[in-house]
Amino acid sequence: MADLPTLLARRLHRPRRGSRGPRHLLRPSRAGAWRRGAARPDGRALAPLAAAVLLGLAAAPAGAGPQLLPAAPAEEPAGPAPGSVAAETGPEEDAAIERRLEAIFATAGDLEGVTVEVESGVVRLGGEALSVDDAARAVRLARSLAGVVDVVDHVTVVRDVRRRLAPALATLREGADALIGLLPLLGVAAALVALFGLLACWLARWDWLFDRLSRNPFAGDWMRRGARAAVTLVGVVLALELLGATALVGAVLGAAGLAGLAVGFAFRDTVENYIAGILLSLRQPFAPNDLVEIEGREGKVIRLTPRATVLMTLDGNHVRIPNAIVFKGIMVNYTRNPRRRFRVEVGVGTDVDLAGALDLGLATLGRLDGVLAEPPPSAWIERLGDSSVAIVVVGWVDQREHDFAKVRSEGIRAVKEAFDAAGFDMPEPIYRVLLRGTPPAGEPRAVAPGQPSAEPVEERARPTPALPPEQAAAAAGPQRDTSPDVDIDHEVAADRAAAPGEDLLDPAAPKE
Repeated sequence: MADLPTLLARRLHRPRRGSRGPRHLLRPSRAGAWRRGAARPDGRALAPLAAAVLLGLAAAPAGAGPQLLPAAPAEEPAGPAPGSVAAETGPEEDAAIERRLEAIFATAGDLEGVTVEVESGVVRLGGEALSVDDAARAVRLARSLAGVVDVVDHVTVVRDVRRRLAPALATLREGADALIGLLPLLGVAAALVALFGLLACWLARWDWLFDRLSRNPFAGDWMRRGARAAVTLVGVVLALELLGATALVGAVLGAAGLAGLAVGFAFRDTVENYIAGILLSLRQPFAPNDLVEIEGREGKVIRLTPRATVLMTLDGNHVRIPNAIVFKGIMVNYTRNPRRRFRVEVGVGTDVDLAGALDLGLATLGRLDGVLAEPPPSAWIERLGDSSVAIVVVGWVDQREHDFAKVRSEGIRAVKEAFDAAGFDMPEPIYRVLLRGTPPAGEPRAVAPGQPSAEPVEERARPTPALPPEQAAAAAGPQRDTSPDVDIDHEVAADRAAAPGEDLLDPAAPKE
């Protein structure tokens, strides 16, 4: 009885029924690869390999499990390496490449005018393209196809205006057709936006609501604008949702954020003035018609606008100060406290009775109409100068009943006349000039500093007061009018009445 390997070898050598014989065995080509279209190998060709496998299994020790044999390395099919040119090509391959490229160019509408010729794997492109980019795209598509050896570009760009405009006109027609189809939805979306716009305007007319939220007119106006913008934005978002363009909202918001950042840097000073205007309207550091001094500019407040504070100087001129400067600068409000103190400084001789001069100054201001008795006037010695002693006399004025500038003027006049009536010396500055050298004949000789003078010096007599302080104060003469000056107040009131809606100041609001 034949063994198992022999039986298997005979079975493999037996031809199958219906087989066409050895013509269907794989025939190796000159390059060592199996030709295309050949049938799979006959069993007789694999008989020796099968016999060897079975002999190995039979020789395996009994009881041993199946052993895995190492896989034989697969034979690399012989052929052209990637990037190399095939040794043989045929008309079938060239025709297949040509048909494939023609189908691709016909599908791409902009390349339908490009012609293709293929010979031995070399593609020749001709015809016309609408643009240089289309011609380059045709070359890239031809190079990307398998089996193409090289591409020769003979494509010309169309110069005919009609053919160049045809794609653009076709795109416009398609867009117009799409827009006509969207007209019903666009009408509904526009009606929705208009409805929310009317709702926003109706909401902005609720003055009682915004007045309750904020007593400040400027802040209430910004709240009204914010509510109107929010309601309108809701309508726009709903309309975009209806049109299926909600993705546009993110793009618009992103662009708006970048634009807002750029505008903020470009108009930084303007934005700063607006913010300062909001804070000033909330703090209320001054009221209309207050006399203030801001960074060296003195005047009465006319109005506070979103960008600037408008003053009227005591000469009747308008001064506009940016709100940022007002908010950050040093400001003096002379009207907040109705009582204001003025001072009179006078210089008397070093040989004058200083106590009597102080008493005379107090008595003189105490007799003036417009100087308050409480707090009472006061006086003191300010400094000792080279040729005089500076005496300061101060008094308080109620600005609601008397004009500050007029009372101060009357105080200076009265003190000066009272000192003259009392015989107090008010010397002017004295300078001594020493000349070096020999003086002319008949003139006194100059003396160096620190040396006693040989010339006799006439001693100045000490003046004595001509009148007691009470009589000297009464001798100052009649007092002039010190009533408040209302001319500037009338000008401010007229200016405010001309533009009543621009003022952000509220006289009834709490002051800082």
